[in-house]
Amino acid sequence: APGGEPISVAHDEHIAVAVAVLSGARHLAIGVDIEPWATFPAEVGPVVVRPDEGGIDPCLAFCVKEAAYKAWSAHGGGLLGHDDVRITIDGERANARVVADGVDIAGVWASGAGRCLALAWLRM
Repeated sequence: APGGEPISVAHDEHIAVAVAVLSGARHLAIGVDIEPWATFPAEVGPVVVRPDEGGIDPCLAFCVKEAAYKAWSAHGGGLLGHDDVRITIDGERANARVVADGVDIAGVWASGAGRCLALAWLRM
């Protein structure tokens, strides 16, 4: 952002979302993602969802991980794959742990209009 405040954007074919943090919160890295709810083919689920993620819906896992990747990248972290991040879901809260670094990225998610929306943040 021009003032240095954290921002993140995401879109699909019909909706765009943007998140900006208020001035003075430059110590946060954020990420947002939006995905249409979709049934992943059986062979894709294991690519997105780790065996230790307790059967989380692959679409939800993909959305939460994408938001976490954006926050991690804004934090200065390197490229991550789906197996590099382990997520847990507790109601509308999400946590994404960068396994190799032991870093937790907090998050929330919501569902509406046939889409999954996830927001992730990490203190810098």
